Amino acid sequence: MRGLPGNPATDSNGQYSVEVSFGWAGNVSPFKDGYKFEPAQRIYSAVSSNHTNQDYTISIRSFTISGRLGISGVQMQGLPGNVVTGPDGSYTVTVDYGFSGTVKPNKEGFDFSPSTRIYSSITDNFTNQDYKTTPILFTISGTTGIEGVRMNGLPGNPVTDTNGRYRVTLEYAWSGTVTPVKEGYRFQPASRIFNKITSD
Repeated sequence: MRGLPGNPATDSNGQYSVEVSFGWAGNVSPFKDGYKFEPAQRIYSAVSSNHTNQDYTISIRSFTISGRLGISGVQMQGLPGNVVTGPDGSYTVTVDYGFSGTVKPNKEGFDFSPSTRIYSSITDNFTNQDYKTTPILFTISGTTGIEGVRMNGLPGNPVTDTNGRYRVTLEYAWSGTVTPVKEGYRFQPASRIFNKITSD
């Protein structure tokens, strides 16, 4: 209890008591790391009687961790609650004084940099806690043996090159049916079905 003679501390029940001389005056401010008090201070002027029930309301100090990832629906694992980026790709969360933890963004089909952020006993706001988001891409490639074959069903319907080869880059979990087409030719298999690809 800063400002009282000797700066006494509250006991195990959160109570304090101190004797002051007749006519004592001063400003008393309760203080403890990680907490806020209401009122923040009490002013005493020329004390001439006992002052009981000089109570304070206490609350834990809190801070904000916020940032952007550029896409919605990213789970910010390790933060309190189910924190997910919003439509604008940003997130904000309130944590208690002294929060510690490892935060890892997670969304299927994407990599993030940095992959994690470590917080240790925070005592301030952490803004601009951004991550770079990169889609995970895979390749579908092969050959038909002849050039000019249109690979219907792949994005852009690519055409095989002079060596009869084709190659296309796709996002994680792409699905589709690919059918090679060239007038005068049949192909085996007639088509290939891809369901949520997770590798080249």
